[in-house]
Amino acid sequence: MSLSLTVSGHSGYRPTVELSKRQREVAERVAKGFSSKRIAHDLALSIRTVEEHIRTAAERLPGEGGPRRRIFLWFFHISDVDN
Repeated sequence: MSLSLTVSGHSGYRPTVELSKRQREVAERVAKGFSSKRIAHDLALSIRTVEEHIRTAAERLPGEGGPRRRIFLWFFHISDVDN
């Protein structure tokens, strides 16, 4: 199962970003500032698996920067759009 999320772009363009349930769980924790080790512990995953979810989720997101930065900016942009 994947979640389809709409992100508002600067020009009004609203691309759809699909993240799996697990990618979304990891992304939410990344956005809260949790370390890979903490996320792995919380979700009963290996650190390597968490880092792979971070990498693959970030590849699907619009924007620039490293994976954690992209997830952080995307997550808080989604939160603003949803409110």
